[in-house]
Amino acid sequence: MNLYQINSNGSAVKSWAMHDNALIAGRDEGASARIPDWRMSNKHFIIFRDGGALHIHDLHSKHGTWVNGRRVTNLHRMT
Repeated sequence: MNLYQINSNGSAVKSWAMHDNALIAGRDEGASARIPDWRMSNKHFIIFRDGGALHIHDLHSKHGTWVNGRRVTNLHRMT
């Protein structure tokens, strides 16, 4: 499974493989999913698997984390 960065026209810009580890997305050079965009915080969100489910958690980012048009503030299960 991969995490994809999608641009405004819907095409994929980048992808990162989701193995058993969590991915931290953000601008920081140490982020496992680095997205050098001014709207991203250094450590913006974390995404991880728990069994068959994916979970995403906003890491107190300035602009928030959004999934399918809904803002994610706490741990959120993605189905």
